[in-house]
Amino acid sequence: MSPDAAAPVLRDVDSWPFNWIGDLLRVIYACRVAAISVLLGYLLLTQVPQARDLFLVFQGPAFGPGTDYPRFWEMLFRWLVYFVIHIIAWSSAVQASAEHLLGESAWLIGPSRELTPRDMAIYDRRFRAFVVVVPYALALLTFFAVWCGYEAALADLPRDGIGSLALSAGILRNGSAGFYVALACGIAAHLFLWGRNIREIVRTEAHFREKKTTEGKGGSGWREAVSLHAAVWLALGLVMLGAVAAFGDRLLAVASGIYLVPILFGAWIPVFTQIGVASQRTRFPFTVLLLVAWLLAANSCGHSNLVSRAKQEPQPAMEFGEAVAAWKQANCVGSGTCPRPILVTIAGGASRAAFFAATILGELLDNPCRQPGRACEGPDATVPLLGKRVFAISGVSGGSLGAVQAVAAMSDARRDPKDPTLLPPCIDKSPAHFYKTPNDSKWRDCLQVLSGEDFLSPTVLALVTSEPFLFLEPMLGRFWPNGHFLDRAAILENSWINHYQDNVVAPAQGTQTMPARGDLAQSFSRFGQSARKDGNWLPLLVLNATSEETGKRVLASQLANQLEPATQIKLDRPTLFVDAFEASRFLGELTSPRPNCAIARGNGLDLTLASAALNSARFPIVSPAGRFADGCDVTLRAVDGGYFENDGATTTAEIADALKRFGLAPVVLHIANDPVDLIADPERDQRPPPREDSLAPLLMAPVNTVLSTRGARGSYALATLAGVVGKDNVADFLVFGEPSAPTQDKFAIVDRLTGFEYVPAEIERPKCFERTSPSTELATGAKAPAEGAPPPAVPNRATVLREVSMSWWLSKPVQEYLDRQTYHRRNCQSLLKARMWLNEPLSAPEQRTIAEQPASAPVKMPDR
Repeated sequence: MSPDAAAPVLRDVDSWPFNWIGDLLRVIYACRVAAISVLLGYLLLTQVPQARDLFLVFQGPAFGPGTDYPRFWEMLFRWLVYFVIHIIAWSSAVQASAEHLLGESAWLIGPSRELTPRDMAIYDRRFRAFVVVVPYALALLTFFAVWCGYEAALADLPRDGIGSLALSAGILRNGSAGFYVALACGIAAHLFLWGRNIREIVRTEAHFREKKTTEGKGGSGWREAVSLHAAVWLALGLVMLGAVAAFGDRLLAVASGIYLVPILFGAWIPVFTQIGVASQRTRFPFTVLLLVAWLLAANSCGHSNLVSRAKQEPQPAMEFGEAVAAWKQANCVGSGTCPRPILVTIAGGASRAAFFAATILGELLDNPCRQPGRACEGPDATVPLLGKRVFAISGVSGGSLGAVQAVAAMSDARRDPKDPTLLPPCIDKSPAHFYKTPNDSKWRDCLQVLSGEDFLSPTVLALVTSEPFLFLEPMLGRFWPNGHFLDRAAILENSWINHYQDNVVAPAQGTQTMPARGDLAQSFSRFGQSARKDGNWLPLLVLNATSEETGKRVLASQLANQLEPATQIKLDRPTLFVDAFEASRFLGELTSPRPNCAIARGNGLDLTLASAALNSARFPIVSPAGRFADGCDVTLRAVDGGYFENDGATTTAEIADALKRFGLAPVVLHIANDPVDLIADPERDQRPPPREDSLAPLLMAPVNTVLSTRGARGSYALATLAGVVGKDNVADFLVFGEPSAPTQDKFAIVDRLTGFEYVPAEIERPKCFERTSPSTELATGAKAPAEGAPPPAVPNRATVLREVSMSWWLSKPVQEYLDRQTYHRRNCQSLLKARMWLNEPLSAPEQRTIAEQPASAPVKMPDR
């Protein structure tokens, strides 16, 4: 029998009309590593708001002097740099992978025989064109994915000229031509680099590097050249992966954000390509086997993911009665005349939550009085008025980061000998990622700078490069007990610490009002404790995480949970927080010598401010569950506090109830950041929101219900909180999304308004105004209200984003959009209500009268 007859042969069918589809899919499957990379890139860049937000970048502030100039050359240079990285890291890796895998004949005939002349004839007729075109098509589709993502990002921006956000949108649209020119240059450069391959493939007969036809035709010299070209690019990709893993910090100093996207999708293509070649040659699923082995190794002997620790042992938290007495000492005047204690509850939402909390708290730090300015603080104040009045802050996820940064900055407040007011501690510089030129005398700008940095890039870079190898840490710990790798959560935490240190000036001797700096790497339990006892009150921090094992809250609290006997009688319960774990109980004990395991390295030491916030912000993919250990045994796994309830209202309600039992009448500032409809719907609670049927209702119904339960638990907690303190004693600060219907809300246009308007005493109900300043007036930097009567009310045309991104990165348009939320009438009214609370001392009988009012039944907040 001839060799031709003994070997299996390809099916000889015509390519018309539909058989070509199967042939094309067969070629794409052969180079599936490249195809999967392109598909994932397209879906991420076009369908995920956080990824689209990366495209909204430009140089310098969005408004102010010197910002009105053509942006073509700036954008052209920026995107040319991007496409250089794109070609090196992604498009060339995609093309090299496809050509390398298609150079193996095993994808066509299997590994068990050689090509026959009949195989080549069928190949030429059915597959040759696809093999030529598909590698180039996949590589060019990477550029198409970037173009689609860029267009989708621009579509998220407003198109009209109303509102200050139009300035950011105008800058990006003004420079869009630079992107398109850079895109064309990138495509041309890629085709130039790979053009020789297509010429060689078109003019030769054979396509496979290791096989010749039985008649010896075709040869392989040209194919070896093509394969060498692809192999060089794959080797370059491997070198790039190693360099990024080793020198990631240096890379982030010069390139971050959108520049990391090609690295994210191209870094591992060379590795999986070589695994794919081995799979084709043996018909064994090495890729699947490797992924399964990695998952088993990561699950059974993975990274410790241990929660980071401070250098000191923890101190006992303040007893509740002691905390109330210290707060009264700092705030009460004369015989029991006290303001109402303010509780702040900050919802989760990554950097969006932190930035919006910084906006609200910063505005109240800058303008705490009923009149513009800070005269009500007094010349000898050692703590800002807001810091003195706020009893505690309950934070979740990104809200915890905002809380920690705000209180740390208050502790670092500095005093200029020429200015009696307390100044924010930020350095006078313009961060590259901030949407405007900051004013070093404004708390609002300072806190926004601290929360508005790019915290996403180092986390994503770690996820792609070093994270896959973290399962080796337990083995490393056997030989090097003190050595360990940083997981992506620890890298995120370090980015918070480093950014705070880089932007907060170390005050000169005698200019700082507190005894110690608010470094985010310091002990959580010790922070602010001595200052509070000395009469320099700082808000207590209670940061909410969730237990992976039980679903209960895990609280990093500066308030002791176990109540003293006298307080137990007042509160009629043994603990302050009901059915919650205390993080301090899982810190372990100092042991000497320490156990010989990697996870024991922090036993007995306190949490840092940053790690306490991070435990509350450990959401899947971005941050793994944090582990608390005693010796070598894991005792608790903490995940994002939003799993339990995203507003921190449950914890706030328990503190509010306890304060009422002590004769105080607490009020609440609720800072949320999930975009809500500008139009209040009075029937919203009477019917569920409309939802489109899912593709798999039987499978998705349980998932949708569980996810919706999280939101329902949050709304119920807010209603319970309102019932405890009284609905009128809650001030909501909300982010308003795009209206679902034309709004009839009216407001008056008052240009040059900074969010605060003086209200004469004779006006019973204060007025709030919407800010819609044109760019010419906004650029002047004027801060005084306009002279004369305000213009008549006009229909609301507030500028809105289609998507308000939520990640550890915020583009300048999103920052500006969040900043502008204080000018919505309802948020302005809440600011005026908060200023009233900051400046209304009540006598002890008045406090008791309010505190003794029975709690109303839970009622859903009207605007939440």
